[in-house]
Amino acid sequence: ISAFPIQLPPLRHRIEDIGLLANSILQRVVPGKRRLTIEVDALTQLQRFAWPGNVRELRNVLERASLFADDGVIRCVHLPAAPASISPQVSIQSPFEGGALVHVLATFKGTRSELAKHMGISERTLYRRLKEQGLA
Repeated sequence: ISAFPIQLPPLRHRIEDIGLLANSILQRVVPGKRRLTIEVDALTQLQRFAWPGNVRELRNVLERASLFADDGVIRCVHLPAAPASISPQVSIQSPFEGGALVHVLATFKGTRSELAKHMGISERTLYRRLKEQGLA
């Protein structure tokens, strides 16, 4: 398998590919039942996400959104809020940079599972970030 390695930049650096990937994923989400489409504003919202989970995360978001798209059209309201979203022109500080995670951890009232959900990340990612910063 590693005879010919292929290096792919993260999805957040290939925002122009998100539309093609989204359409490809939507064709496979509910094969044979109905054709899903995505609204232009929703696609723009997807292009602003940071995509720490790459294509796998995009697939998960679209599969979840397809459950809410009763008429077969995915709209912005069907997509999760993205606290770690980015814009091509402006870079927003990650919730893991500086003392932000320490502050969130100190002020959040609830379990770490609830904190991960509140931050829009998986528990695994939260624990990994806590361990990286010596907070676990």
